[in-house]
Amino acid sequence: MEIMAPTHREPGIYQQIAFQIQNLWLRSLMKCRSLTASLFALGIGSSFGMTLFSSGLDMETGFASIASSPDHSVEYGYDYSADGIPAAPNGSDTLGLKMRSNIADGAANGVAVYATSDSFTGNYRLSFDFYVSNVINGSTEFIGGGVGFSVGGDYLDGAVLLGNSDGDSSRDYRFYADGAENTDISLNNTDDLPTNTFPGAGGNAPGTLAFAWHTMDITADTDAQTAVFAIDGTEFGSLSGVDVSGGFSLVYADLFSSVATPTEGAFGLIDNVSVTQIPEPSTALLLLGGTAFLGLRRRRS
Repeated sequence: MEIMAPTHREPGIYQQIAFQIQNLWLRSLMKCRSLTASLFALGIGSSFGMTLFSSGLDMETGFASIASSPDHSVEYGYDYSADGIPAAPNGSDTLGLKMRSNIADGAANGVAVYATSDSFTGNYRLSFDFYVSNVINGSTEFIGGGVGFSVGGDYLDGAVLLGNSDGDSSRDYRFYADGAENTDISLNNTDDLPTNTFPGAGGNAPGTLAFAWHTMDITADTDAQTAVFAIDGTEFGSLSGVDVSGGFSLVYADLFSSVATPTEGAFGLIDNVSVTQIPEPSTALLLLGGTAFLGLRRRRS
């Protein structure tokens, strides 16, 4: 399995062109709304950045979970405003998924939530908002997600990134390929990338995730067998040589035996999950051409 280390790189020329085309396409739709029906009639609008899956995790229907131990809890439609937590950045309400792990047994444990009947291929992006709460005693717990999840596998199946709450571990950001961690590309909260991305909240050091909403984006390419991970718009790393076709996972784990005190103070929240198809640059060029043609016809008429 080939592992690609985290890099900061400027978007390639094709990415830049695709982004410019997408902006032009969207602007043209805003200026000429009557074109929308024509685009979908031609099968154009339905394939450009189409949302394949979306959920606020308000109910359990369509979801299931797998865990390494029964000592966990998963609660759908949890109203986190009761904990004084504001709405997640990509939603409007305060209902979402609450997850806990290693509640009482004093053993490492993790749990993954997945959609029961959805599978994805091609180029797609998984996005979700997440929040993790910690307490002083024994609460270094991890939250994250993955792509290429297969039912019946480990809760860390596929390509997964986990980040912990308080930076109190030797590897605070961990990458997994089908359950096996690759320590070569792990990060600590004291590394430049996390420190420059997260200021720290609730008394936690810079580079940590606790007590603030964040958004994770995982961009998957099933043909290239790659997954690129970003948090709050900053790329943290990538994995290659992993089958990323299949489902997605939303993960919460305590990788240590210590139990948080009080136990109710350590939990994770996930909200506003979506999977979006990413068109190839050639497809985007065709879409722009179709939009321009329809716009020309409209002006002439």
